[in-house]
Amino acid sequence: MSAATVQPEFYSVADTAVILGVSVWTVYRMVHRGDLRCRKTGRGKGNKLLISRRSIDQVGVSGNPRGPYRKAPL
Repeated sequence: MSAATVQPEFYSVADTAVILGVSVWTVYRMVHRGDLRCRKTGRGKGNKLLISRRSIDQVGVSGNPRGPYRKAPL
């Protein structure tokens, strides 16, 4: 038997930033704009945003291999 690689359904903000190749603050802006769908867990200062894998896949579909929200080098 071979072990199948299982991808999580939700990712943290930091993991999402790494996947998309952007900063954590850019991920927060994308959530605020509605580009990424997320769920909040917890209450108050301990709350955490979890971003769905489907949402990340939809945003990641672009022609730019470094991610859709990177600025072009000057």
